[in-house]
Order: sequence, then C-alpha cells, then structure tokens
Amino acid sequence: GLDVGCGSGALAIACAKQNPRASMVGCDIWAGAYKAEFTKKRCEDNAMAEGVSNCRFEEGNAIHLPYEDESFDALTSNYVYHNIAGHDKQKPHMSADSATMRCTAKWSMWLLMGSPPGSAKNAP
Repeated sequence: GLDVGCGSGALAIACAKQNPRASMVGCDIWAGAYKAEFTKKRCEDNAMAEGVSNCRFEEGNAIHLPYEDESFDALTSNYVYHNIAGHDKQKPHMSADSATMRCTAKWSMWLLMGSPPGSAKNAP
C-alpha cells in the first residue's frame, strides 16, 4: 500500500503493523512548514520503535507521485489535502492517486485499526 503525505509515518506504520504480510510505502516531500517536525529519518525511527519492518519511506510529491501506474493495491492519505495549493487542488491529487493504484483496488473507508464493517469483531 501507499500512504501519500505520510508526515511522521504514523498511518503507514499502523497499516503495516495491522497487515504484517503486506508492505507499505510512506511518501512525503517533508518540506515547507513541517520540514523541521517531519523527516524521512523520523519515519524510519518511528517504524523501528514500533517494531515494523514491512514499511519503507520515500520522498515524493502528492501531485506528481514517483511511481508507475497501478503500482499499489491500497492507498491512504490523511491530512494532506489542505497542503496542496492551487485553484483545482482536488483534481491533481485524486488523479495521481487513482493512476497509481491497481485497477483491481477498491476505494474503501473504514477504521484501519479495527475490522471492516460486517466482520465478526464488529458484531454486537
């Protein structure tokens, strides 16, 4: 999976930890107002502190992702949209994200730390 705009790596690490047979890539430009707070090294240190080895971090821009089309089965992105500048800022971000995902991937939203809706864990 790919986490676009991973910041400190928290979401990518959580997804990797929750899905130990999968591999996650956290991608960020680590620049601007956040460059002192979030870095690739901080992400790597956070993954090591969590005992996660199935997650790596790479520099990249959310609008021009450095990946071939259909490279990932899943995509996450949290607290990124407000950092993309421009009049039609949703279109480039969503176009880049959807082009990067494999055709068989499905856009879904549920609590990543829990179980999918309808699973036995969520039963009353």
